[in-house]
Amino acid sequence: MNHIANNRILNAMLLSPDLTISAVSNRQSELILLLNTINSRLSNAPDGTLRIAKRGNAHQYYHRTDSTDRTGTYIKKKSNLNLAKSLAQKEYDLKVKHEIQHELHAIETFLKNYSPEQIDTILLMR
Repeated sequence: MNHIANNRILNAMLLSPDLTISAVSNRQSELILLLNTINSRLSNAPDGTLRIAKRGNAHQYYHRTDSTDRTGTYIKKKSNLNLAKSLAQKEYDLKVKHEIQHELHAIETFLKNYSPEQIDTILLMR
C-alpha cells in the first residue's frame, strides 16, 4: 500500500526543464572556437621546440629543430627573443589543444548518451 502511494507522489512530481544539454552545447561551441584559434596559431608557429637551460641565475634558450639534437641552437636574447616566445607559445598551445580535444570527445560521448526525456516519459506514465 505504501509503495502505491509513493508511485502517485512520483507521478505527480514535475521536474524543472533540463538545461544540461544547452549548457554543454554552449561549452562545446566555445571549445571549438578556441580549438580553431589554436590551430590557426599553430599553423604559423615556427618548426622545432624550445629547450631552456639554467646557467647560474640566468636562463638560456635553445631552438631544437631535430628530435635527436639534445642541445639545439642557442637563441640570443637580444636579437631573437621572439623566436623563444613563439616556441614557448607553441608548446603551450599543443598542450591546450590536447586537453580541448579530450574534453570535446567527452562532450560528444555525453551528448550521445544523455537523454533526460526518458525520466520525464516514465514520470508521466500512469
